[in-house]
Amino acid sequence: MKDLKGQKFGKLTVVELAETKNNFAYWKCICECGNEKVIRGTNLTSGLIRSCGCLKGESHIKHQESFSRLYRIWEGMKQRCENVNRKDYPKYGGSGVTVCEEWHDYMTFRKWAISHGYDDTKSIDRIDNNGGYSPRNCRWVDFQAQQNNKLNSSLLTIDGETKTAAEWSKVSGIPAERIRKRKRNGWDDREAVFEPLNSNKQHSNKGT
Repeated sequence: MKDLKGQKFGKLTVVELAETKNNFAYWKCICECGNEKVIRGTNLTSGLIRSCGCLKGESHIKHQESFSRLYRIWEGMKQRCENVNRKDYPKYGGSGVTVCEEWHDYMTFRKWAISHGYDDTKSIDRIDNNGGYSPRNCRWVDFQAQQNNKLNSSLLTIDGETKTAAEWSKVSGIPAERIRKRKRNGWDDREAVFEPLNSNKQHSNKGT
C-alpha cells in the first residue's frame, strides 16, 4: 500500500488513512472548499476523483460568473449544508438540510434562479424551513420577507388578522421576543401582543 498522506490530488489533500476494505485503502481527505471526504486511494491516484464533489459543474471558463452575487449565493448554500467546518453548519447540514442533486450544477441553479425572479435585491428563501434547497421549496424574496419566514417568526392571529411577532411588535410596542416568550408560555394571541409590560394581571401558569 502506497502512503498517500500529505499528497494533493486536484483540490484534495490527503490527511490520513481512514480504513482498508476488500484490499483497497480509503483515505480521509480535505477539499479546498473545506469539506471532508473519505476516498479510495486508486480513485485519487488515477485522477478519477479530484474534489469532494464541488468541482461538478463549476467550470469558470464555462460560465465566467465565479465573482457574481448569484454564484456566491449558490456557493454559500452548498457550504452551509455540506461544510462541517462552517459555524452555521449545525443549523443547516447538521440539521438535515440538503441541496438537491441537480443544484450541485451551477448552471442548472442559475437557469432556475433567472426564470423565477432573481435580481440583486433578493435572497434565496426556503418555503418550508424544515425542507432542503430545491426548486419545489425555494423562492426569491426581499430581506424583510425572508426575516418573516425565519423559524422564530411566530404567527399570531387577532380579529382575523395574521402577523408575525415582529410585525405585531410594531403595532403594540411590545418587544417581539417578549411576544414569542409569552406564546411559548401559553398566552393567547391577544394577551401576548397587547398586555402591557408593567401589567399586574395574574396569569395562571404563564410567564410575563
